[in-house]
Amino acid sequence: MRHGHGVLSKRKEDHCDKTHYTGGWQLGKRHGQGRQIYEDGTVYIGKWSQGKRDGHGRIWYKNGDFYEGDWCDDKPHGYGIFVYANGCRFEGEWMNGLKHGYGRFYHLLTGQLQDGLWIKDVSKCSGITEIPYRQNAPRPNPYPLHKLELEDSHKVQMSAEEHAITNFLNSLDATINLEEQK
Repeated sequence: MRHGHGVLSKRKEDHCDKTHYTGGWQLGKRHGQGRQIYEDGTVYIGKWSQGKRDGHGRIWYKNGDFYEGDWCDDKPHGYGIFVYANGCRFEGEWMNGLKHGYGRFYHLLTGQLQDGLWIKDVSKCSGITEIPYRQNAPRPNPYPLHKLELEDSHKVQMSAEEHAITNFLNSLDATINLEEQK
């Protein structure tokens, strides 16, 4: 049983060894700091717990996407930054691999910033502003955004966020009730 620090390699058809994992082991599972190279070329460097990505880590996907942040149970969970191959990025809170909580999505193709609340990967309450980069963006919106003037914009935003969170919590309660009835 693997335990301590080690290297996992696999022999390819050309009889050359290819390293897949270098790092800590505990009771036969990846544990502690380690580097995993997946079959498709994706690379993860970070913390492991009981064979799953857990703690702080970075992953470079084969398609050019990149994530750095917190992991739990093999999924982004906590605070993290996801940079898409096209340059757009999300900085904010994650839960079970989905954008969930407060965050900022930089739409660098259009030169816009979306700032607000996400629930299960869907923006539920956010504002969009132009960033100074907008005029140099590859596909800037041809229609400038106009500033929205509300008497108490903070109160409106808080009310909308409270409504979105309440709906999410109610859907969780309904799911729990259905499972309890089974």
